[in-house]
Amino acid sequence: MMPGALVIILWQNIKVAMLKRILVFILTVLLALLVHAQRRDPVVADSATHMPLPSASVFDRNGNALGMTDARGRLPFLWPDSYPVTVRYLGFRELQLAGSPATPYSWWRISPSCPNW
Repeated sequence: MMPGALVIILWQNIKVAMLKRILVFILTVLLALLVHAQRRDPVVADSATHMPLPSASVFDRNGNALGMTDARGRLPFLWPDSYPVTVRYLGFRELQLAGSPATPYSWWRISPSCPNW
């Protein structure tokens, strides 16, 4: 076999291996996007206005801080053993959430602590 033919055969094998890796990478990214698109985070909202409450504090059953809600009022990722969790927001009553990550997408509404609001 000529050295040129050997180079061509090796180059073709390398191209096939690269294409397989690129295909696996693309499929992995698509799968990750699909899984992320189906994720539904619970939202903490004002019971009167139904507006999301950003930066509400989230605590586990032992009182340890787990994080804060994001700008859209969505809870941070919570491990199943974190439940029940408590949500606190300045000027609102404390809310205990006894759900779990398996709980379907929902809005948890907090009432203002002052009845005149």
